[in-house]
Amino acid sequence: MGNHKDYKYWTFFMRKLANQIHEAAYKRYKDSRVTIFLCGAGDNDEGSIRQQIAEYLPELIWYRYAYQIVFAEEIFENLLLGHSRQDLISLESILAESVDVILIALESYGAVAELGVFSSHKELRKKIVCVVNREFKKDKSFINYGPLRLMKDTKEGKVVFADFDDIASEMANIRKAIKQVAQKSEKPSGVSNIVDAYLYVLSCVYLLEPIIMDDLIDLVMHASNKEKKVAEALTRTAISVLTRRKDITISPNGIELTPSGLETFHELGTSGTKGYTFDLESMDSIRMRILNWQLRDKPLHSR
Repeated sequence: MGNHKDYKYWTFFMRKLANQIHEAAYKRYKDSRVTIFLCGAGDNDEGSIRQQIAEYLPELIWYRYAYQIVFAEEIFENLLLGHSRQDLISLESILAESVDVILIALESYGAVAELGVFSSHKELRKKIVCVVNREFKKDKSFINYGPLRLMKDTKEGKVVFADFDDIASEMANIRKAIKQVAQKSEKPSGVSNIVDAYLYVLSCVYLLEPIIMDDLIDLVMHASNKEKKVAEALTRTAISVLTRRKDITISPNGIELTPSGLETFHELGTSGTKGYTFDLESMDSIRMRILNWQLRDKPLHSR
């Protein structure tokens, strides 16, 4: 890391710190919601099937607590537009690995491309719920003879042929398919799950603020055991989530919690309303060790 005078010790310190924070952040973590990566037409297409599914899926109160719906463009906005731009297909694959269900409304060329990518990946194919216009069920098309037949032959994922003119009437079938796929689905836990990575980054900011982006990426890399490119995607995605929620501020000095962010941190450590809590006692212990390190005039970043 940079020009730090004792690189080996610094690396050892960061790796140990990264793992301690991870243990404290996810020790009691539990989220019973089904996480759904919803694909289809672009977010600017008013009245799209994807948009309608997003509205109808959680329309009953119980389902609002049963599902967590995520969209690639919201999570990856900064990574697609920023200086460290990465391609959407690679990013979507990281996201797909982190969810229970990949729900594809087959209504656009982009959705067809996503179906092709995910259905060709054995582990991701198991997570697919593909909603197809019933009008094209018997068409002799690449879609029917390609990815959909592969799903049928391997008995992996689910295909729902639906009335696209009345998608609301199809929600029971779609929910049934989601349930069947989610029951067999597996996803990583902790910071390596891109949907949940913000919990780890929030903890790091709380303990080390102000912290620079490079140090955050290093902490995520050590905690997740991922290569730097993936660690950067995990970190910047988490930063986007926390920025959108107004939980952090970014300045030339580094990244810091806002009053709202501090409140969020303590709520996650005490309420447990969403099924997970931080281990605040461990967090306080880590913070004391960090303060002792700082009092010995040891820098906590490499600038």
